[in-house]
Amino acid sequence: MVAPCVVCLAPGNGKHFGVDAC
Repeated sequence: MVAPCVVCLAPGNGKHFGVDAC
């Protein structure tokens, strides 16, 4: 699932999506 960096940078969402490169 590819989520926007805006959402990815949200508190906890980064790890939740597994996208730590954002």
